[in-house]
Amino acid sequence: MFFAIWMHVSFILQLHFLYLIWKKVIVFSDVKLKGYVMLYEKFEKAWEDADVDLYKSLHHADWEFKFHSSGHVMKSGDVSDEQLASMLQNNINENSRCVYENDDILVQHSVVTFPSGDKEAVLMVSKKKDGLIWRTETGATPLK
Repeated sequence: MFFAIWMHVSFILQLHFLYLIWKKVIVFSDVKLKGYVMLYEKFEKAWEDADVDLYKSLHHADWEFKFHSSGHVMKSGDVSDEQLASMLQNNINENSRCVYENDDILVQHSVVTFPSGDKEAVLMVSKKKDGLIWRTETGATPLK
């Protein structure tokens, strides 16, 4: 008898739990449900597919990239679609991960192998504006 009552109570609790999830009282991926524009997954998809259009769509029209090595600033209009395609196809990202992302910032880490064979651990920090990548700067450590 106890088992039958427990099964009935368990079933009711499961239904209640599903109702709470459906009503978004309980959320599992709360970051995505708080309205943040999560760009990391889209960024990774663009890189994986070498999708220039998707990559460009993630960047603000006023985007700037500051090179860690020289301090040189590159603006969105400074790079052709062909150059972007080459970068997406030839720079190999490994062990990519999102360190942190919210409405204001995206912090990524990966190991990048360049066409020259050089390999670097790269930390990329991007400020966001209007839900898009607006200012980007990297820091890199050469790996052997």
